[in-house]
Amino acid sequence: MKRISKTLLMSVAVFSNNVSCGKANTSDIAQQQLYSNKAGTQIRLLEYHGNCQAISLTEDGTIVRYALDMPAPCHFHTDKMGNIRTLDESGYVYILIESSKQMPRQHSDCETHLQSIRIKGTLVEISKHKERVASCPPFQWDAFMFTELFD
Repeated sequence: MKRISKTLLMSVAVFSNNVSCGKANTSDIAQQQLYSNKAGTQIRLLEYHGNCQAISLTEDGTIVRYALDMPAPCHFHTDKMGNIRTLDESGYVYILIESSKQMPRQHSDCETHLQSIRIKGTLVEISKHKERVASCPPFQWDAFMFTELFD
């Protein structure tokens, strides 16, 4: 029991370090990005064995890891000002996660992976579906892209 509590405390301390609530941090992949909502739920994106992971931390201390179906590095989709772009619909907040790499033989094309997260209070869900497009950022996805990956 003592070991579990110590591990949880260490995880919370690491998770809480370098908070940049609601702002994308594209300049430092090592710090990664953090999204935080009004209900006290935080989502952090991390690399794990070459893939992207989302980790949620709720105000009550619950930590959950979600394996995303995309290669690292990944980041939150942002607006033109660099703020994390969200969509509020039907009581949920939707956030898009992107991972994009230039295609080696195609100088003008990228392989971009998209997956969506939706949050309602402290409930966090990851879309079962993902999208893969041959397009390079920056771009602004329409509202449909945020929600369609859950259908």
